[in-house]
Amino acid sequence: MTIGIKFSLSNSNLFDKGKFYVELHNESARNRSLEEYPQLTSNFDISLIYHRKNRGSTLTHTQSFILCDVEYGLDRDIGKSVAILKSHYGAFTHWTGSLSPGFYVLVPFSTGFWNEKYYDTERHYTLVMHSKIPIDIQVTNEPATLLADCLIAAVSKENINKTTDADFNYYTAPKKCHFSMFIAENSSFTNYLNLDIDMTDSTCISSSRQSFITHDCIPPRHRQIIFLTEWTHERNQPGRMSYLYQSSFVTNSNHSVPEINISENDFHSFRSF
Repeated sequence: MTIGIKFSLSNSNLFDKGKFYVELHNESARNRSLEEYPQLTSNFDISLIYHRKNRGSTLTHTQSFILCDVEYGLDRDIGKSVAILKSHYGAFTHWTGSLSPGFYVLVPFSTGFWNEKYYDTERHYTLVMHSKIPIDIQVTNEPATLLADCLIAAVSKENINKTTDADFNYYTAPKKCHFSMFIAENSSFTNYLNLDIDMTDSTCISSSRQSFITHDCIPPRHRQIIFLTEWTHERNQPGRMSYLYQSSFVTNSNHSVPEINISENDFHSFRSF
């Protein structure tokens, strides 16, 4: 079993940065090789905890992680068989299930930290994994588009909360998630999809776009995460998530607002399918 813990240090979109402390609890003999476990499915337990600066501080973010399988061929297929998304408003997120031998990526994230206020703040997490078969761990730096690919795989492959309108489809995060997400899909083979979203009636949320009004132009046969929002902690103020969207097809491309730095693998870069 190989788990790649991947997170980005991209400066272009303030993707999570921090220190991860990995604890492995292997109930099998550590010196056994993977070949001794052919086609074996193992029970797995993953816990992710965020360390506050002090125990008395208030938790104001949603801690999430996503686990996807990776198949290597001509292209790198992510989340083709396994795409597990877990989130919790607080410091502790947990998942228990079974996994077959293979290569997986696990990406912790919290958009509550994706802004200039927290940019220079170092954050600390502990990730604990339990398995009955050997685990190989690799901690690597990856662009934010890896997280985008994992989230799109987790939501779109199951057609979760899918809405279809001609060649324009969109998906939203499942209700069990403690965040909101809007994934737009342009199914046209020839035209670009213009999409305008207004979230100005929302309160007590933080947006991955750092703006409540967005404009995007999605190429033919592409998907894009338009926004990912989380609840924020505001005293004596009720939270509300509300948005309006308007879509149209055009023959030429135009720029997104706020700008998306595709060359720097921005989290909101459009992805082909």
